[in-house]
Amino acid sequence: MQERHRQLLAGEEEARRAAVYAEVLVERDALAAELAKVYPVIAKQLVDLLKRLRTCDQRVEQTNSALPLGCPPLLLAELVARGPEGFARAYGTDIPRFGQAVRLPAFDGRGVIWPPPSVSDLDPANLLFHCIAQAQAAAAEARAPFARRLAAARTRPWSLSHFRPRSRPL
Repeated sequence: MQERHRQLLAGEEEARRAAVYAEVLVERDALAAELAKVYPVIAKQLVDLLKRLRTCDQRVEQTNSALPLGCPPLLLAELVARGPEGFARAYGTDIPRFGQAVRLPAFDGRGVIWPPPSVSDLDPANLLFHCIAQAQAAAAEARAPFARRLAAARTRPWSLSHFRPRSRPL
């Protein structure tokens, strides 16, 4: 009788775990679909915004280095948006700027889309790898039309006429 009671309890526990599993599976799949749909769009918007912030920061710093007479220094766009309290906490702890703190991985897993690599950030080995990767990407892009023609040619039936020598003028 006690054995039967243990079996019933074990069965109930197994049913509860299976129900939780099914619930988490549905939640996970819905979240994965939402992430696949939303992240690339949001990441692209953030990268665009961060690039424009970086460019504007450089222009603000350049303008502040040669201010017109009587003009106060310009504040960075992020400081204006967040307010002075956005950059400092109690006890003077600095809060990093978005452009410095944000790190966005590429959705396809191929590296990081923000921050962009800069030559000063790369050691010589990484710089070489970066240059090779850029050259390979450019070569692949240049080969794309040829690859499409080759793929189309492979689907055509061949005959011996393709192998006849061409006559060349002397």
